[in-house]
Amino acid sequence: MADTIIGTNITIDGDITGNDSLIIAGIVRGRVNVKSDVTVTQDGQVEADVDSQSIEIAGSVEGNVNAVDKIDI
Repeated sequence: MADTIIGTNITIDGDITGNDSLIIAGIVRGRVNVKSDVTVTQDGQVEADVDSQSIEIAGSVEGNVNAVDKIDI
């Protein structure tokens, strides 16, 4: 399946849930609960708890991070 991409000019205030992988290049405030992979790009900002299969963080995350497989920072 294709990735879901939150672009650099997008801000989401609210929870995100789903099964597909997620790339965050914009701003997310809320809770992220994705059953696949989450990538926070260098420009990405997350002010939320993140739960997923695996997480790769190059930007900033303020919140708890939980992954089933791995977390790359």
